[in-house]
Amino acid sequence: MRITTLLLTLTLTFTFTSANAGKLNPAEVRELKAAALKIREAYQARDVEAMMKINHPSLMRHAGGREQMRAQLAAGFRALEGVRVNIVEWSFGDPGDTYQLGRMELCILPQRTILTQPGGATLRGESYVLALRDNGEGRWTFIDGNALHRDKGLLQKLLPDFPRTIKLPEVKLTSDRKLP
Repeated sequence: MRITTLLLTLTLTFTFTSANAGKLNPAEVRELKAAALKIREAYQARDVEAMMKINHPSLMRHAGGREQMRAQLAAGFRALEGVRVNIVEWSFGDPGDTYQLGRMELCILPQRTILTQPGGATLRGESYVLALRDNGEGRWTFIDGNALHRDKGLLQKLLPDFPRTIKLPEVKLTSDRKLP
């Protein structure tokens, strides 16, 4: 009985601690940040196809498929046509630890945005993106932390095996003026 209890304890300890895979090396961090900058480039260019490639495949499944996602992204970009915003800063910080999520490697990449609107309003955002790739290789894809913040149940729909032990950063959005 004691051996069974000991083996079960060791198995559970290994299972829960092995979710943390470590840290990215400096070259991997550069590669990740370069991939993340494509989010900004695709957004500024209103490039639906580039956004589809950058977004994690779970977002396409959640949208109902490729055509539905394409239509949702295009509608979102059309809604922004009349909005005049100047991107002062859209940058990414250094990732923290990496985690195993099935056959994927995941890390949290801090994201900072500063936008100005006509009339001088300044909007500041401190958030994050979830960055995912196949174990140690392949291209990075992303899930926006702002969307996860707005819809608390979205993460479990997109990544049902996401470890509940991983604490996501707080999303902070501020403005120097009252927002509508």
